[in-house]
Amino acid sequence: MSKTVSYFHAVNSGDLISSLPGMKHVYETTGKKAVIYQRLGMACNYYEGAKHPVKDEKGIQVTMNKKQWDLLTPLLLSQDYVESCHVWEGETVDINLNKSREGDFTTMGYGMIQRWNWYCFPAMACDLSKPWLSVPEIKDFNINEKVILNFTERYRNSLISYYFLKKYEDRLIFAGTKDEYKNFCLENNLQIPYLEINNFYELAQYIRSCKFFLGCQSMCWNIAEALKIPRLLEVCKSACNCIPVGDLAYDFLQQGALEFYFQRLIGEIPELSKEPMFYYQHLQEGFKLGQIPIGMDLPERAYSISKEHYDSIIELAKQTKNKYGKKNNLR
Repeated sequence: MSKTVSYFHAVNSGDLISSLPGMKHVYETTGKKAVIYQRLGMACNYYEGAKHPVKDEKGIQVTMNKKQWDLLTPLLLSQDYVESCHVWEGETVDINLNKSREGDFTTMGYGMIQRWNWYCFPAMACDLSKPWLSVPEIKDFNINEKVILNFTERYRNSLISYYFLKKYEDRLIFAGTKDEYKNFCLENNLQIPYLEINNFYELAQYIRSCKFFLGCQSMCWNIAEALKIPRLLEVCKSACNCIPVGDLAYDFLQQGALEFYFQRLIGEIPELSKEPMFYYQHLQEGFKLGQIPIGMDLPERAYSISKEHYDSIIELAKQTKNKYGKKNNLR
């Protein structure tokens, strides 16, 4: 009798992280460790206009390439329920995880991503309130008191602004690609450090050790969820399949909730009566306080709130410029 269970996986790293709790459960109930086979170079199109940094040698977006796989395998192999990891070259496997993306076996796009495999393979169903990744913590004040941010260019919520983070700059550090880092800092007028890592095992250690995690639906989010650290998630309404489970785990759709949860996790006392607030209202407040210049440096997402809202914000800023004694770059 085999002492392992082999799994075939063809999509991206975040989805693989979300498949691990089922593999861990199979090991705990049968004693059989996971042998993971990953397909490389499968072309993908997440949705129209989506930008993904994982590409093949021709510049085509793929679910997994060799570089990404090499970054991921140290984290996978560090888990006691994983026996080995391999690039798939046509091997026959016990469990084809792609079945959870086919026909009547899927709620793909919606529902909790960790549960998708269960609809095909009920033996993988497990308690998602428990951690399924384990890495040692880094004891270092420079990371233990930092909030790790991660925002990709995909699966975003256009009603959210992060200008409020300016006052917390010394508490923040960004994890992700260099382009994601530069875009987020430019978009939100932030000057914060960039987290340099050698592989995703190191990334998981930093996430395990930070004060809390704030990000969008991504691989980094899936690592934070797997570690069950304090975490805060920007929800993408068009693909809301990342759902926090457990203590100190919050997701948000609007500005007021984001700032409430952020204050709670950072150690401040948030206003209990904070009303729901959306992006355009947040921009209005920012203009009043002179925190947000008006002009080409506004995030592109500002334009998605609707032309009427944007025009009203510009008009409000013009009317209040002198009243608040601030000089804004009016268009």
